[in-house]
Amino acid sequence: MKAKAAMEFRPFYERAADWLSERLGVPILGALVVSSIPSLFFFLLHYVCTVGLIFTTQESSFHAWSWMIGVMIFCASLFLYYATDTLKGLFLHIDIWQEPGRNSVYLQPLNKTLSDRNFIIAGAVFGCLNMLMGLWFGVPYAGLSSQISMFTGFFLVGFVCGVPAWGIYGVMVAINAITNEKQMLKPDFTAPDGCAGMRFLGTAFAKFSAVTLLMAVMISVYILWAGWANKGQTLVKVAIGTWVIWPYLLSTMVLAATSLQVKRLLEAYKLHKEKEFSDKLSEHRARLEQKDLGVEERSFIESAIEQLSKDRTLLHDVRIWPFGKADSINYGLVFIGNMLVTLKSFPKDLQELAMNVAAFF
Repeated sequence: MKAKAAMEFRPFYERAADWLSERLGVPILGALVVSSIPSLFFFLLHYVCTVGLIFTTQESSFHAWSWMIGVMIFCASLFLYYATDTLKGLFLHIDIWQEPGRNSVYLQPLNKTLSDRNFIIAGAVFGCLNMLMGLWFGVPYAGLSSQISMFTGFFLVGFVCGVPAWGIYGVMVAINAITNEKQMLKPDFTAPDGCAGMRFLGTAFAKFSAVTLLMAVMISVYILWAGWANKGQTLVKVAIGTWVIWPYLLSTMVLAATSLQVKRLLEAYKLHKEKEFSDKLSEHRARLEQKDLGVEERSFIESAIEQLSKDRTLLHDVRIWPFGKADSINYGLVFIGNMLVTLKSFPKDLQELAMNVAAFF
């Protein structure tokens, strides 16, 4: 009788990369090749559909930024592999303290949420939505073949961004299962990371959010600099601004929603340990007031009080948000840097529109 295979998270894009890596003999090459295929497909299709065409001034302005679509397709695909590897590294930190097979607590809901079917549906929905936004913004190409190539690119970049966007929801489902399961996470106030041993979670969350930000700035630059045919319309300006902002909101949500669950766990842990220490200190101090204590017993109690006081200090210093200073600085630099690039790319008319909206509210 065959032994039951261990449960694991291995989505379709990772299986494809592993299959290629086994044949190429270098692990990372599989992910690079799979990430390159849709990007190269777009570049080739767009070249074939536009080579030899004579563009108007507006078409030339739009065409000059078409290469950015291929770059976004490649980067989004590669970032997806990076985020998946980060997620699996997070699971390794958790599993090392668990009994064999207990990882089903989070893998079952994760695999159900992030099934191949759900990934493909999410990618297709985002791809179609991206095509609709491109239609609304206005593709200035007059030729049908060049329009087809661009809308194919819009679908592909929407698909490869939609898969990780849905993956973020799956991560939240898994973290919720982990934090709600008793003894799955074991905080320890003496851990040297200053987060009761939970900093590895915050580091992973910051990485998820950072790659989302990197995609956000690429999306922002492309949308703001491409010469859309309908960019003069007020509603299109609002839509462009909204489409630029939402990746930043998604990045913030990734960091806040996942970290909040861990924050609540650490907060409850600190309160529980503080009460435990407080009760013990009260008990020891009450015993010290007894007049019939021997010298050795009194010395033992005083040593215990001293140790409990040190433990309370360590507990007090534990951060309930699972981030170290380096995590906060690195994420802050990425966020500010990307935001500055986006703001610098904002056309003057969009800046004026944003100021008018802000003044209205």
